[in-house]
Amino acid sequence: MADEEAEQLADLVAGTGIDVQLSPVLLSESALRRDGRSIQDSLVQRARDTAALDQYFRLSNGYRSYLDDLRQLQLSKEGSHPCRSATLYMSADGEVRHCPYGASEVSVHAPRTEIRAFLDAPATDRVGPDCAAICRPASRDCAAA
Repeated sequence: MADEEAEQLADLVAGTGIDVQLSPVLLSESALRRDGRSIQDSLVQRARDTAALDQYFRLSNGYRSYLDDLRQLQLSKEGSHPCRSATLYMSADGEVRHCPYGASEVSVHAPRTEIRAFLDAPATDRVGPDCAAICRPASRDCAAA
């Protein structure tokens, strides 16, 4: 995001009472490679975007924490953290998941003991680019930034 773009956005919403919610994109390594970019390129671009936005918007501590989480996710050598959104998601076919993008699920038609076991079990899905905005490390607060 160019400084001029951030300024134009700020000018458009100034005095309207509209809250602007930002959601940075986290591209997978393969998507970055297809675009001819590296993880380091992505991190540099995100820092530039954040600096431009910071001149015109009050970036919350939650948003900054989210950016830190994205950086750690991209730089982690040991893989991503368990995915554990604070919200449950139900698919159209009645499967309940902790993460809307996850593979771990239980049917709403399953016995209640099976559903309880699913809810109490440790997270098995991993945080990835698709769910990084909503799924945080299991030990952290999962509220959206």
